[in-house]
Amino acid sequence: MNHHYTNRNNCKLRNKQQGLTLILVTFMMIVMLFFSALAIDYNHAISNKTQLQNVVDAAALAGASEINQALINEEASIDQSEVEQAINTRLSKMVEPDNSTVLIEYLTSPTEKEDRSSSPSISQTYVRVAVSDVNLESYFTQVFGVGKQVSASALAGPAVKVVNQVCNDIMPIGVCDLRSAGDTSNDFGYTGGSNYEVKSKKFSGNDDAIGPGNFGFLAFDGRGASNLGDNLRDDYEGCLTIGQPEDVTVCDVNADGEEVGCSVTTEPGNKNSVNDDYNSRFGEDSTINSYEDYLAALNNCDTDACKASLVAEYKQRIAALPVLDCQVSGRKSVDVVGLGCFFLTEKIQGNGKDAIITMEYIDDCTAGLGDYGELGGETTIVTEDKVQLYKDPLSGES
Repeated sequence: MNHHYTNRNNCKLRNKQQGLTLILVTFMMIVMLFFSALAIDYNHAISNKTQLQNVVDAAALAGASEINQALINEEASIDQSEVEQAINTRLSKMVEPDNSTVLIEYLTSPTEKEDRSSSPSISQTYVRVAVSDVNLESYFTQVFGVGKQVSASALAGPAVKVVNQVCNDIMPIGVCDLRSAGDTSNDFGYTGGSNYEVKSKKFSGNDDAIGPGNFGFLAFDGRGASNLGDNLRDDYEGCLTIGQPEDVTVCDVNADGEEVGCSVTTEPGNKNSVNDDYNSRFGEDSTINSYEDYLAALNNCDTDACKASLVAEYKQRIAALPVLDCQVSGRKSVDVVGLGCFFLTEKIQGNGKDAIITMEYIDDCTAGLGDYGELGGETTIVTEDKVQLYKDPLSGES
């Protein structure tokens, strides 16, 4: 009798255990279903977030293109309706007006958060498009009362390059950058008060010089000895781009409509016919052969008239020479890494291939030169015929 009673108790215990197991399994299935639903909806949201970002990027670029075209055409104002029509056309691929919030703003720069408005202007050429509260369909999470929304923003504007240029009073003789790798000193490896041969036969084939076939001359605004002679006699009055690759199109246009000044082109050959043009920079009775002597003579002048006369005579002997990234042969384009100041110490010495031009490197070429002016770069912002995306300073995303 007791044996049957024990079996009956064991049976009840097993039934209770089976019931608990069923409850646990059911609970785990619900939990797994919940997380599976979250995973599916999360991946769906991420996919739509990426699609929305692509659409908003395209919309911002479309609006910026309309603004940039107006700038290129030099129009007096920006047509806001055309800009926003281009934006909304791109947004319509995914964004519905009654299912989202769209904000279009115009900024003066890609980093300026405060100076923005709801309408474009000639000065506010960067367009920001922000789309928020885009409702997405929920597959499973809606059962748990969880909805899905995505947002995206983009900032676009004209592609610009900050270009460093030097203009006017540039002599068409190039010297090589003598600095070692990693050296950023402004003297380019030259020593103030020391003399250097800036044109000689040593430049042809020398490892430290411009390269085979070149003797130091540069072709500004045209080729040939006649053009070279004009620029040696009176200095080049155009602009050169400093430290930029050759594809930067910052150019002057000559009388023939040709772009000049985009890069420096070497003028190969000895060019003895230009000797007189170079020598014309020296006065007939010139007795000063160093920059130190020139400054001493200037200090000895007791009157402004004396100083003005001396500056007028010796101004032509202070030259701005492009400092080049050398190692080319023949007529080639060379990058300009800077501008060096030199004093012409003497007329051309020797004839033919033995002709030599010697100059003294000057640390400070503006000392005591009156209105000669300071040699240096002039920063120019160049707007290109294209637009690009920028990091949105208002997005709050890294």
